[in-house]
Amino acid sequence: MRIESVRHDASGDATIVASGGIVFLLPLRRIHEFAAMAAERLGIPFDTENPDPDKALLKDVIAAEVDFDSDDSLIQNIRRIDEEWRAEKKGFELCGRAEQSSQGLKAKLVSRGFSQSAAAAAVQSLEEAKAVDDLRFASLWARTRAERRFEGPTQVSAALGARGLGQDAIRKALSSVDFDGLIPGAIEKESKRLARRLRESGDCAGKRFKEELYASLKAKGFNSSLLREELGL
Repeated sequence: MRIESVRHDASGDATIVASGGIVFLLPLRRIHEFAAMAAERLGIPFDTENPDPDKALLKDVIAAEVDFDSDDSLIQNIRRIDEEWRAEKKGFELCGRAEQSSQGLKAKLVSRGFSQSAAAAAVQSLEEAKAVDDLRFASLWARTRAERRFEGPTQVSAALGARGLGQDAIRKALSSVDFDGLIPGAIEKESKRLARRLRESGDCAGKRFKEELYASLKAKGFNSSLLREELGL
């Protein structure tokens, strides 16, 4: 495999074309990384007097007309950088559609054909760029889930844990939700569910109904004292 051309777009990112029409994409911030690898691999010194020594070195690589094996370390590294950059761009696209958690985004990238290592590297870069933030995701997800579905802290915590969120992010996310203020709405929603189940027994307003309602909402993590007060128990 021979590196035949390098093009730089307006943002400085590079497109490297190899023999056979194989295309590798390199972001601006990683061009020096690849240039340094090429310099070491081929023994080509950097032209320190050139205003852009990285571009100059890549031109030297093309001029050298070296035929690389597909398993050559330089080719393997450019493949790695290319895949990580493509994964990062796809990850950024997904972040533009909806807030993402680090573990959730990594799983989505892997499901789209990226390797585990490329997906992990992409997520790390997106975290550094603040495009991915587990605490931000957890807080938004917790508020939305609690306010729309009237789920209690136990339910929300379990759901966030199942999505790979850490305990610190979960704890801070739960603290951002006013679960006590949601108790009236939670009682109304759960009352309707229990009423359908207990309709045959005819006990949809008595003590048994209130006790079952209390037990159900307590299991979801709502404040037991406030539940008793609200239900008159």
